Order: sequence, then C-alpha cells, then structure tokens
Amino acid sequence: MQASYVVAALLFIFGLKRLSSPATARSGNRTAALGMAIALSATLLDRGIVNWWTIIGGTIVGAGIGIYFGRTVAMTQMPQMVALFNGMGGATAAIVSVVEFSRAPGAGYGVKTAAVLGAAIGALSLTGSIVAFGKLQELLSGKPMLFPGQKFVNGIIALGILGLGAMVVVGRGDVNHVWILTGLALLLGVMFVLPIGGG
Repeated sequence: MQASYVVAALLFIFGLKRLSSPATARSGNRTAALGMAIALSATLLDRGIVNWWTIIGGTIVGAGIGIYFGRTVAMTQMPQMVALFNGMGGATAAIVSVVEFSRAPGAGYGVKTAAVLGAAIGALSLTGSIVAFGKLQELLSGKPMLFPGQKFVNGIIALGILGLGAMVVVGRGDVNHVWILTGLALLLGVMFVLPIGGG
C-alpha cells in the first residue's frame, strides 16, 4: 500500500514538472492522471470501499466522458469546461463529506472538522461554478447582478454556516445540521458569484 502511494507521488511530481512546458504538457497530464488513478484505486481497495470492477467501470465511464469533451470542446470554451469540472469536484467533496459524517457521527474533532469544511467548500464551489458557467456561456447576464442589502444577506448566510459548523464539530449537531449547512453553502455560492461580471 505504501509503495502504491510512493509511486503515485512520484508520478504526480513528474507529471507536474512536464506540465510546465507546452511541448510536454500532454504527456504530463497523462502521467499525473495515472498517479491519481493509482492513489485512488489503492485507497478504495485498502478500505474495502469498492472492488476492482467498480474501479474499472468508473474509469471507463470517466475516460469516455473526458475523451468526448476533449475532442469536441473548442479552446474558446475551455473556461466553461473548467467551471463545470470545478463544480463537479465541489459536488463530490460535499457528498463524500456528508455521507462519511453520517456513517461516523461520533468521530473525533479532526474528522468532523474535515466533514464540515468539505461540505461547505464543496457546496459553495458547486453552485458558484454553475453560475460562473452560466455567465461564461451567456446563459446568464454577464453583468454584475446586485440587490440592496446583498452583502448583509451574504454575511448572515456565512454566519449561519459558521455557527452550524461549530455545533457539529463540538458534538452538538447531527447530520441534519450538516445538510442544512450544505444548503446554506449552496445558496452562498450563488450569491457570491452573481455580483461578478463586467459591463
């Protein structure tokens, strides 16, 4: 298991180094992706979360989606794609955080803190990225979208997230509080990005 992580780390380092040059960026991306696949597979198998068939199936589906978008999306649409990918990463972080907390509500402070941060940041990233995609794709107005008292409302939402997070970490909150926190973070992600724009 440790050897797998060492190999993955070396592949990450080598891949990142090759990403520094346009001439080697493509191979660097492949190298880093291989490192991620090794690290993820080793972790999932070690924890007994999934079996080989699940990993292979997920890899095939993910690779197929990646190849499709890589061949069909124009370079001028890359910002939109990055926004969507970032949003999917945020969604994954939020879902994993809530599910893992629900499986071990009596975990220590470290696990609870990680779950709260993962749920909040992941949810905020999801909706913020979706709004950013909408603006870039011109599905939404590219101009700043503001309303009176918006900063005050954002502050109240942020305080709600912090308060719920503190309750969960100190053991006075349960998974329902984590879900509410996630919902507030989803709302804050929208509110945070709406004012961004030009013109």
